Formats: sequence, C-alpha cells, structure tokens
Amino acid sequence: MKPIKGAPQSIRRLGTEGIRIRIITHRLFIRWFHETAVSQTVRWLEKYSIPYWDLCFMRDKESVDAHVYVDDTPEQIEHLRRVGRTVIVFDNSTNLNVLDNPGGRAHSWQEAEAMVREYYYRFLDEHDCAHPTQPGWPPPWTKSTAG
Repeated sequence: MKPIKGAPQSIRRLGTEGIRIRIITHRLFIRWFHETAVSQTVRWLEKYSIPYWDLCFMRDKESVDAHVYVDDTPEQIEHLRRVGRTVIVFDNSTNLNVLDNPGGRAHSWQEAEAMVREYYYRFLDEHDCAHPTQPGWPPPWTKSTAG
C-alpha cells in the first residue's frame, strides 16, 4: 500500500523544522503477529522515507502525551478529545460526522502540515524560540555555533 499523497514529504518537512514526529499505531491486535506487524511497519516507513522520533505500537494513544495528534479514526478522535488532547481530524469517509473543532479538519497532508505548523509556531512563540525561516528548513536554534 502506498502512503497517502503528500504524506512523506509533509512529514519530512515538519521533522526538519524541529517537530518530533511520533507515529502511534495500534497494529498489535492479532495474536502471534506482533513481530511481523512491527517489522512490516518499519520496512514500510523506511521504504517511503518517512521520518519519526518514536514509533509506538499501542491502543491508548493519549499515553504518548503529544501536543497535537493527527488521526482519522472516529473513536480515537473522540477519546483523545475526552481526555483533553488536541486532535486534527484527517478527513475520510468514516469520520464525516465527527466535529472539526476544536483541532480542525485536514482534507490532505498539505492541509495537515499547515495546521501542525500553526500549532508548532504558537508553541515556539510561547517559549521565545525563533521559527524556521521557511517551511521545511531547520530552525536557527538547531544550527551548531561551534567554529
């Protein structure tokens, strides 16, 4: 299966900007299939050059304690919201009845990227950190000052 159009590129740009990409998936629901599920997932991410800081195989996504989640599963979205998490709804036919607010709704990875970046820049502002000079570039505070 190929990634959703634009996803690898968007995720790479966000990662380069200093965002810690944490992929959370619940693929360990088939008994005696865990090793296969984990290795298939890692190979797929590598094949499509999708970067990540953490790769978590877990049902309870809120345990990761991310600042912003991007999800498309109605049950997960509602649960994350109930426990006070910010969720961007990634649009698909199964979640059309899920309210867009408060996190918003993305119809493409380009939209999701822009929304994540908006949350990220607010976080940087709150911590008096400089923004990257343009999308997909590292922030100035990540550059080495060693000479």
